[in-house]
Amino acid sequence: MKIFIKNLPKEFTEEELNDLISHYGTVVSVKILTDSDSGESRGCAFVEMGSREDALFIIKKLNGEPLKENVLVVDA
Repeated sequence: MKIFIKNLPKEFTEEELNDLISHYGTVVSVKILTDSDSGESRGCAFVEMGSREDALFIIKKLNGEPLKENVLVVDA
């Protein structure tokens, strides 16, 4: 199941996001969306989880949580 994460810090990398999420379940893939012109992060990502249960758990745990100076928005 894929989840969508918004409001990531712009400097956050796919590796850092994978490390954060993998504490809560099996991560299949992580893709941070970038601006096509500048290549800079748009502050959001798609994360594919190994199971629906893992995805729902991450949504419950991380939605509304602070990360650096941002508050994460996590949804399916």
